[in-house]
Amino acid sequence: MVIGQQDSFYLLSPTSVYSHFCIIFQPTGLNRLLNLPVHELLNDATSLDLVLKEPLKGIVDNYRAGNRSLGQLVQEVDAFFSGKLLQCNPEHSYVEHTIEWIREKKGLVTVTDLAGLSNTCVRNYRRRFLELTGISPKKYILITRLKGILSALEHDEPLKIDWNDIIYNGGYFDQMHFIKEFKRFCGETPTAYLKKYSGSQHSLERYLLSLVD
Repeated sequence: MVIGQQDSFYLLSPTSVYSHFCIIFQPTGLNRLLNLPVHELLNDATSLDLVLKEPLKGIVDNYRAGNRSLGQLVQEVDAFFSGKLLQCNPEHSYVEHTIEWIREKKGLVTVTDLAGLSNTCVRNYRRRFLELTGISPKKYILITRLKGILSALEHDEPLKIDWNDIIYNGGYFDQMHFIKEFKRFCGETPTAYLKKYSGSQHSLERYLLSLVD
């Protein structure tokens, strides 16, 4: 499957036992490396067969058939994408520079700030950001803020957290605004989410969350 950017919570419930091999891209990775219209995959997914009829599918199929070890799969996939780097289009690279700026500022920036940093107008910046990442810059800023808050809370006890301090440093206007945004992205209130995902049985979710930037 090729899964696009997600800007809201959804619950994935497999109906049988399965194994998975995940490739997690940087925000512009799918567009840069595979030239995919990533904005069409927002909150959606499609079969790998439909969008990438190239050696990558054959590599995965060989592994699924038992003709490759996991180590060989990793090496072949890495070689495939390393080759794609040579064909990467550098146009509109300013979007990637502003993504780094958003991360550095932990989401405490505005779209106007980012457009100014890119020496372009807000309308053009929004269009290019959506084209390369599949998500609006405003949504990416909100996700980055939440990621920063979750990282700060990682080692704290849910009932001992100073939420007012967390919310203020995260750039939110008030507690209700923060809770509303949190529930939209995570599906639960902050305290309930932290209690639920603190156990070892949810180590995969915590690992994947740590990779979201």
